Amino acid sequence: MKNYYEVIDDTCYIWVMGKGQQMYALISVEDLPKADSVPGTWTARYSERGDTWYVTTNVDGKQIRLHRLIMDVTDPKIEVDHKNWNGLNNCRWNLRLATHSENNQNMRGTRKQNKSNLPGVGEYKGKYRARITVDGKTKYLGYFETPEEAHEAYLKAKAGYHPYSHQ
Repeated sequence: MKNYYEVIDDTCYIWVMGKGQQMYALISVEDLPKADSVPGTWTARYSERGDTWYVTTNVDGKQIRLHRLIMDVTDPKIEVDHKNWNGLNNCRWNLRLATHSENNQNMRGTRKQNKSNLPGVGEYKGKYRARITVDGKTKYLGYFETPEEAHEAYLKAKAGYHPYSHQ
């Protein structure tokens, strides 16, 4: 790795650039040899979908993501979830292996197309419909007079169905 880094206690701070901004990525000290074994420079790439920065580099034309390298994940069906939603924080305590469904449970906020601005809530035929996705299938939770009521129903369902959620 060509990046400057500094070790403080059990955390390694790696300076990275992203869209002209200097920032730093965090890794656990025990993972420094892995990050350092990659030739080239780690950079930060912004993901609109996740609304966070991720640390990547290219080796022989192939993109390598730091969080996947640290967790030794090569299978594309296995995802690595950043528990605190910060893609620059690649410390082991902040990473966990997850299925796509589990990783989506920890999604922050709402999708851009969600006009209610509340997760699990959409307007439908003059009412507010609450729904949640469980194991790839949509479960409808009912229709409500206000978006807040629909959101409350969603939050109750989320507490039971989404154990991997950060919230």
